[in-house]
Amino acid sequence: SITDGFGTQRVTSILKLNSRTKLKARVARIEDSKLILTWANDPLVRLNAFNSKIINNKTHNEWFNFRLNNSKKCVILIMETLEKIPIGQVRFEKKNRKWFINYSVASFARKKNISSKLLKTAIKKFKKNKTFKLIAEVKKDNIASCKVFEKIGFIKGFAKKNNSSIFKYQL
Repeated sequence: SITDGFGTQRVTSILKLNSRTKLKARVARIEDSKLILTWANDPLVRLNAFNSKIINNKTHNEWFNFRLNNSKKCVILIMETLEKIPIGQVRFEKKNRKWFINYSVASFARKKNISSKLLKTAIKKFKKNKTFKLIAEVKKDNIASCKVFEKIGFIKGFAKKNNSSIFKYQL
């Protein structure tokens, strides 16, 4: 009565995580707030963020609640294995009539060659027969993310302020 009996399957799915792992995307819920804050404050995520300061609970909760309540301008997807293990998040946010994409991967899922699959799965769910451009703004020295966006078909554009690279993708 204490466990659901699926612990072994969950651990196995984490250990076997790779580019062939089937992923599903679901829309973030209020109960995902703490998980997303944990991912956002991961040291590698902070290092690659344009604002590297640790995010406090109050600031995060205001930010997260605002976005959950404005689904026409922001969609946050939680990416999971078929065993419902959350491995990352992908955020689509509309700014000045353009859609920007941002993502992060849980520390245990890094270096498993899963990021491009994570993004492709999220984009497919978000697309829903719409045509628009996605823009990714990435720090130039975040080589891993730059390679992931190029691998899935984003075209590298001009360098922008903040020591960043801009990638565009036509859906």
